[in-house]
Amino acid sequence: MKIRSMFLVVLVLGSILSAGCTPAKQPITSTPASSLRIDQPVYNFGKVTQGKMVTHDFTFTNTGPDKLVITHVQTTCSCTVALVSSKEFLPGASGKIRVTFDSKGYLGNVTKTITVIDNDPVKPASEFTITGEVITDIMSDKTELFFGSIKKGSEKRQDLSVSIANPAVHITAVTSTNPSVRVSIASASAAQKIVRVTVTPNAGYGPLNAFVAVFSTSKEHPVLLIPLIGNIVGDILVNPDTVDFGVVRRGGEYREIAVYLYTQPEQAFSITRITAVPGIVEIKPVQQNPGSYKLLVTLKKAKTIGTPQGVITVRTTLKTMPVVTIPYRATITQ
Repeated sequence: MKIRSMFLVVLVLGSILSAGCTPAKQPITSTPASSLRIDQPVYNFGKVTQGKMVTHDFTFTNTGPDKLVITHVQTTCSCTVALVSSKEFLPGASGKIRVTFDSKGYLGNVTKTITVIDNDPVKPASEFTITGEVITDIMSDKTELFFGSIKKGSEKRQDLSVSIANPAVHITAVTSTNPSVRVSIASASAAQKIVRVTVTPNAGYGPLNAFVAVFSTSKEHPVLLIPLIGNIVGDILVNPDTVDFGVVRRGGEYREIAVYLYTQPEQAFSITRITAVPGIVEIKPVQQNPGSYKLLVTLKKAKTIGTPQGVITVRTTLKTMPVVTIPYRATITQ
């Protein structure tokens, strides 16, 4: 019994000593194999005239302990990006990425982001930004004039402000491409002109197809065009006056919009014929009472990507308004 007791004591002491000699577990830390640090992640190019090219070199440094490898540089804007130096950088080495921004088609404040993809396991994507303002010698405060529905025989007016950034530029004339739209300069200063746009009572039925044209001495932008959007209606009112299907996936489900045709005060009429150009919509007329109809307009399953638009033409028995036109549009995506 004594020998057995001594053996147990020795066994317990051995276990205690063994536990005391075991080193404590150290926390596991991970060090990035590489690290891309951009010296100036945001570049503001200030103001540039529309159509000019902006070029800037972004510099970066590999601050990690291992080699940095850039696999891809991508951008979603109208920028051209190029890795000026090689794709591989040892610790402490620096490189450059050249970005060229084409301001053609842009106006006002612009911010674009470029993304760099590398082999950093912790942060494989880094971003830098190019920002600024695109200006022109002459520009309008509105990109378009929306008149909505205009009752046939009535007059509707809107003003737009035309700014002149270059003091050497002068406006020589303001005109309209539609004889039923009258334009004039209501007030003026050296740097700003207020252009008054009036749709006259003699405008014909249907979509208002017109532009306001502002001519100037600017060499880069001698003509400023502002589109006019509207629809001349008569005794038959249309709600909504434009059918917009919005964004539709190619080959997706049919999309239906209800359009109401009605008279105020109520006048009895019938629909004799409906056509659509292009024929990518189907129209089903439902008479609600002698003076109103509901049109169920359905966009067919689109087969191609794009922004189709067209006009629905409704012919009626109402002598004061035998034809009703309804514009429609859609955006087809993948």
